[in-house]
Amino acid sequence: MMFGQNIHELKLLSASFLQTGVIDTTTETPPIKVAVVMIGRKDYYLHLINTKTEENEIQQSYAGNGYNLILSYHENGSYNHLPKYEGKFTISDSINKAEYKVEGYKCDL
Repeated sequence: MMFGQNIHELKLLSASFLQTGVIDTTTETPPIKVAVVMIGRKDYYLHLINTKTEENEIQQSYAGNGYNLILSYHENGSYNHLPKYEGKFTISDSINKAEYKVEGYKCDL
């Protein structure tokens, strides 16, 4: 899935700052579920720690590289015949914490 400030920037400008998905290791180990977040023009890979669903809201926790990320989202309509998602994510390290509202969609890269 790809998330950004709004769905139009995502589709028209490819302006995502959070992507979630699976990295296929092409070895005998299972694929790795990750979030890729851009911080200061650098991509950081965070591993999925936990997923839970409550009242149609999905919450995923990721950690890695000194960062913790919590993504919460739910389906909210459609865009070009694809489900559209709306939510927020909070990212923190040992010093800083920030929260962003996001919109997103499922994509196959």
